[in-house]
Amino acid sequence: MSEKIIDDRSDGYVAIEISEDKMEAFASFFPATGKGRPLEKVQADSALNANNISYGIIDENILKAIEQCNSEQKAVKNVPIAKGTKPVKASPPHINLKPEFFNREKTVVRADGSVDHKESSPFVMVKKGEAVGRIFPYRAGVEGKDVTGAAVPFKNKDMQIFKAGENLEPRGELLVSMAHGRFVIEGDNISVTEVLEIPSDVDYHTGNVSFAGDLIIEGGVQDGFRVAAGKSIRCKQLVKNAEVLCRGDLNLDLGVKGRGNALIRANGMVTAKFIEYGTVESRSGITVSTSIMSADINTLGKLSMGQKGIIVSSTIMAEKAIEAYNIGRENCAPSILWCGVSFVENRKLENMKVRHEVLLEKIQKMKNRPNPPEELISRMEEASGMQEKEIETLAKNLCACDEAYIKVHGTLFAGTEIRVGHLKLKVESDQTRVLVKMDKEKGQIIMGPIL
Repeated sequence: MSEKIIDDRSDGYVAIEISEDKMEAFASFFPATGKGRPLEKVQADSALNANNISYGIIDENILKAIEQCNSEQKAVKNVPIAKGTKPVKASPPHINLKPEFFNREKTVVRADGSVDHKESSPFVMVKKGEAVGRIFPYRAGVEGKDVTGAAVPFKNKDMQIFKAGENLEPRGELLVSMAHGRFVIEGDNISVTEVLEIPSDVDYHTGNVSFAGDLIIEGGVQDGFRVAAGKSIRCKQLVKNAEVLCRGDLNLDLGVKGRGNALIRANGMVTAKFIEYGTVESRSGITVSTSIMSADINTLGKLSMGQKGIIVSSTIMAEKAIEAYNIGRENCAPSILWCGVSFVENRKLENMKVRHEVLLEKIQKMKNRPNPPEELISRMEEASGMQEKEIETLAKNLCACDEAYIKVHGTLFAGTEIRVGHLKLKVESDQTRVLVKMDKEKGQIIMGPIL
């Protein structure tokens, strides 16, 4: 700080200090001593001129300080008497992201205050059409002035400038996602990716995963966790007792070992090395290279096994075909193979049968009352009749593929139950290299050698 004292006699005087950046000035007011002249505004003005202070002068503070100094006859120190105007920084064109996109983790807290790690996630997901931030154009800077009236140049605002990348486009003043996907910040680049890569297992570190695009899991899916993808899934390690749902193709580099409760569903093709103790369903088709054991397999397409692929103690429903090397094994529970039937329509049929049985039980209970409500019973019986017609229609539509077949390149073991359409056959003795299909004219299942 610099200091200049004006008038060192017994008159009242003013001492001024200016900050190093010259943006503020402070004054100390000293009263007269002895027969000196009282402090007046002219002395303050003289001190201001001596210090080259001409801008941002606070006259009100000066007058109050002079009055206090003279009335109390004591010094009034460090009074702010001038203040410069700070420059306004220039703001470059930039994207102001919503705060939630800087929070990389979604933490779900239960009602009791504990964290639900399965539902928490380290990923930030966005929906198509969702705004991720606001776009601000260039804003010019404004020069400031110090207390001497000198210009203070403005600077550029120090800020992170994000560059919009994949699947992000401006819509007016908003930056909008053009796809469902994961929001990614990599340095100054932001994007929405339709491929989510998980470098580990799906477990308590990731929580359950639900993603609208393609999903690549470098690890496996641990017990009790759920994975869902709007497109394809590739899992490089084991799927355990978990749930995997996929609208596209599902590629399991290893396979499923579910201990009975694993549930795998895909609209596209399912490919795996093995499937054990789980349910796997596909609307397109299933390819398993080595083995299916103690599993429920359903597909609207074809189940294809590898050159030495075996099916043991499993229930298979494939609308178009089943092809394997061996079906069955000595001293193991037999498998049930059913082709030519839509598992979707069969499920509808079974559900309708259950609903019909429940309704019949309710009707019977109504009839057993001392005063049965005849009108209500009549309406329920009418509903029962409609259900019976729906069951009949579903049963007719169940057998959708007359060309369905089962092909066994190795051994079809005795005890295996074969169904083709509405027909059923139990294999009485081991068969080798056999083709099983329906003879529609004879209305029976026939077995013959593979040609």
